[in-house]
Amino acid sequence: SHTIKTLQAIQKDHVNLPNSICNHAIEGTDPLDREKTINAMVIDLTSREMHICWGNPCQNAYHTYHLDA
Repeated sequence: SHTIKTLQAIQKDHVNLPNSICNHAIEGTDPLDREKTINAMVIDLTSREMHICWGNPCQNAYHTYHLDA
């Protein structure tokens, strides 16, 4: 089974570049095909925690927010 950390690691993945999960708007590609990851998020419904990263997850930290029901 996955943990918060393993799901975050998947979101940082660069395999199959330029079609990777973590994408960086690679210069030189057609502007209409250019993509960039702008955030990444994992929600733990059991503990009611949302872990969100603003920007590319390979370059930025995740912040944890506690959700009220």
